[in-house]
Amino acid sequence: MRVDSIKRPPNISEFATLLNFGSEDEKIFVWADPIGPLIYNGQEHSHIQGVKFYYVTAKQTSVLYYENFKLRNDNKKWDFKNSKILNYPGEATLELTNGNDTLLVFRVLETREFERVYNGILFKGMPTIYPNWANKYAADVMMEFNIVRNDTSTYTLTVTDGTKIAYKLCSHCDKLPQKVSFLNRKDGRIYFIEKECYLELVNKEDVKKFQGLR
Repeated sequence: MRVDSIKRPPNISEFATLLNFGSEDEKIFVWADPIGPLIYNGQEHSHIQGVKFYYVTAKQTSVLYYENFKLRNDNKKWDFKNSKILNYPGEATLELTNGNDTLLVFRVLETREFERVYNGILFKGMPTIYPNWANKYAADVMMEFNIVRNDTSTYTLTVTDGTKIAYKLCSHCDKLPQKVSFLNRKDGRIYFIEKECYLELVNKEDVKKFQGLR
């Protein structure tokens, strides 16, 4: 299958980029189409942007969401519609370019894709990130987790081996956060979709438990 023979499907916008998620010998062509910011419970979270993927051969569609610390911290503005998505291995991390600059974004949002009940506890999949070889944050392993809010400021994270880890809500989060976005394995922080809200470890030594995940 040649690139110039692949027609843009009618449900894919003019802003979509055709990518190859396979190799040169076994190509897996995918249309990557930016669809705009995350809207959750009627509220827009502009630092989290969605991309619709259309797999040409399988004729399957999926939607994933991405963010970046510079976007979350309002240190960079980025026009997703008018940027090109470069080839990067897989869909967990995307590299974008606007012709003058590049931006690495990583997959976020807890998912029910890996949801299961184990030892009577419901676990979901949570994306995690870690600095890559260029010291830029990229997607890492998906981690199974269960988070319980104990009161207005303390939480307990449980992982599948039964280990419980104590967390506290950061002091500048002035609302009850709604949904987990990702975990940073470098410092153990768990970020919510609300860009000012995250959980931090009560015992900072517990970060070693996340850094060992592969």
